[in-house]
Amino acid sequence: MKKIIALSFFFLSSLSTSELKAQDFEFRLINNQYLFSQVMSKVGPSIERDMAQYVDSLDYANSAERRAIESLIREGQEKLKTAEGMNLVSSQTTMNLLLNDYNKFIENLELKKQKKYEQLLAPYIKSLNEAIQSVADQNNIDHVIPTHDENGKQIVLYFSPQEVEKYDMTLQVLEYLNSN
Repeated sequence: MKKIIALSFFFLSSLSTSELKAQDFEFRLINNQYLFSQVMSKVGPSIERDMAQYVDSLDYANSAERRAIESLIREGQEKLKTAEGMNLVSSQTTMNLLLNDYNKFIENLELKKQKKYEQLLAPYIKSLNEAIQSVADQNNIDHVIPTHDENGKQIVLYFSPQEVEKYDMTLQVLEYLNSN
């Protein structure tokens, strides 16, 4: 019988794992979201502090560019107030281009922030995954079903509350994390 850990699951009393068990699968469950929240309760303040410092440095480094774009937008708005005819069309086009540039600038800053956040989280996610794999190895688990497939689509299995209570291994992983 193959043992499988599911990292993403929902409670649903109308479905059970009996059909899967008939195919020689035995499930164990780990509440990955709960584990992640436990890790974040410990390291979250330090990540938030590091992110705040990064955002401050990013804002400082980009403040001149931001001010220049905002100044051009203000100038364009003033020109729009007095523009007529073809000048109005030209001014509107210029304003649209400036606003697009500003939006791209802001999107770029947000992407940089997201990448930094992911970079700060990476070691903790790695240790969480290593803990899950270690507990799986200790319990002779054949396969760990991830929360998402290779295309980023969520994988969810459904279990009754009784099955979750019976097969949950979340606390074992949490104990492993706390001991290392």
